[in-house]
Order: sequence, then structure tokens, then C-alpha cells
Amino acid sequence: ISGLSEFWINSQTEALLESKATVHSFRKMLRGLCDGEVVLDSDLRVCDGLDCLQRLLMVSSFDNDNFAELLVPEQLESFRSFLSAEENQDASMPACLRVSLRDPGSEWRSVDLFHVKMPHIGDEGQHLIALREDGDARKEREMREGSARS
Repeated sequence: ISGLSEFWINSQTEALLESKATVHSFRKMLRGLCDGEVVLDSDLRVCDGLDCLQRLLMVSSFDNDNFAELLVPEQLESFRSFLSAEENQDASMPACLRVSLRDPGSEWRSVDLFHVKMPHIGDEGQHLIALREDGDARKEREMREGSARS
């Protein structure tokens, strides 16, 4: 029995390592397609990717790891539904939701969120969220900032 247990543990460990390598590769690819990505735990706290939020919200440091607090309060329920609905879909593409994120200056950034659930051993799992700023909103903001400097 101990040989069987050892085989099972080794095969599970190998599968987990392969899974982590796949997720790492996928996240690297996302960085080229989107403005960044974050990993949220089941409480919607940022586990990884605070640097992405710093870049997107144009802040030098980011003290708040509660992703839900960045959303327009009226969008929180639709965001929670978005995360749970994807779990039940067998879609070829990740789910997408447009939301507004608040930067520390209380300006809103319109972003598209793409979501896939990441299974995690021993808890409810994590959420990989890719973020892409709305191109039209970005151009409008850059024009406002450019005219303000003039």
C-alpha cells in the first residue's frame, strides 16, 4: 500500500507542477494581449498582480488588495454573478464583463474583464482576471490630460 500511496502522491505532485507551468505560460501570453492580469482569491482579494493594477490605475503604490472596493458599488453584484456564472459554462472563450475601476484620484477607468476559474487544492479556488482598458475611454482620457497640460 505504501508504494501505491507514494506513486499517487508523486503523480499528483507532477500534475500540479505541470498545471502551474501551464498557468504561468497562459498568464505570460495574457500580458501581451491585455493590459495585465490579477489573481483573486475566493474573498476577492488580490493574491498576485498588484503591479498590474498600479500600472492600469497609474499609481506608484497600491495598498488596497480588495479588488471589489475598486469597482463602482452598483457593479459589485454583477461582478460576483460574472465570477459564479463562468463556473457553470462550458464556453470556448472566457467570459467578459465591462466595469469601471476607481483610481486613488477617484477617476474611473472603463475596463473589460476576462475571467477563468483556477482550481486550487484545499479551498474554493482562485480567479484569473485579465484586464483590458477600453480603447475609446483611454483615448478620451489622454486627450483630456493633454489639453490640461497645454
